Amino acid sequence: MSLVVVLAMMTSIAGNHVPYDQIETIAERWGAREWSDMSIVRVLTYYSFDGEVTGYAFIFSKKTMPPDEILIKEIIEDRGRRPRNRYGVDDYATVVMSSRRSEVPIFQFYRGLPDYYSIRRYLPQRFDNLKALKVYYYSPGEEWIEFEGGLLVKAYSGQVYDKDEFLKGFTPQRPHAGVEKLTDKMWQELRSGDFATQDSNKIPDMVPFYEWHYGCSPTASSMLLGYWDTRGYAKLVDFFYGPCYSYPENAWDDGIANCQRELALAMNTDTLTGGTSIYNIHTGQLAVCNGYNNNYNFQ
Repeated sequence: MSLVVVLAMMTSIAGNHVPYDQIETIAERWGAREWSDMSIVRVLTYYSFDGEVTGYAFIFSKKTMPPDEILIKEIIEDRGRRPRNRYGVDDYATVVMSSRRSEVPIFQFYRGLPDYYSIRRYLPQRFDNLKALKVYYYSPGEEWIEFEGGLLVKAYSGQVYDKDEFLKGFTPQRPHAGVEKLTDKMWQELRSGDFATQDSNKIPDMVPFYEWHYGCSPTASSMLLGYWDTRGYAKLVDFFYGPCYSYPENAWDDGIANCQRELALAMNTDTLTGGTSIYNIHTGQLAVCNGYNNNYNFQ
């Protein structure tokens, strides 16, 4: 590879990365809005399998966070006492930020500790004395934690892989063409402190509410299709069904729109965990609208 090509690649990578101080400022503002009594106590760096920094997990708390060896011991001792969910929802909160302009700025935010810690609650005992080395993160549905011994654990399912064997067949999802215009606008809004358009808790007027099932992305997208179904785009929602068991919730759901299942299939959602790759959301929406006997021509 020529020096010119290498320099061009390095320039492209550098140009796509957002300065850390801007990322931290956005995370602090978001945390202050969501959890006004908490502040940042620790930051984890997330990577790609190529070693590139992909994002950061900003951990918030009201109190000082103990050293890892003490915290991990507490989490392991809590194994099996509660349903499978995040650890520390009463004491901690997390904002996962991207480091790249071509990605949405905020990947996730939630109460509790990131999977780097929480996953200890349901890993086999043989992991108790293994050190977690690094988090590989591409999106909420594409997160792996590397442990000593060349072991990879998928964050959402807990499935264990041999790292070398896994990487032989791994191909990361990539942003779709043109998405940078949208994500760049989102970065600009958050840098300016404008969080008005980032409210994830409000369902717009006239959009139907559907029971959460299969995952966040299929559920939210089915509500979107439900809106257009009543506005001249018939067939997007054909019927509702249930009861049906939800593994992530450990509960039975009823009144599930048929398009939720179609969307989960089209988005390749992990229905055991509810995880969906960001890059599969738009293509999945189009696949359902233009296929599955709907036969529209959405772009």
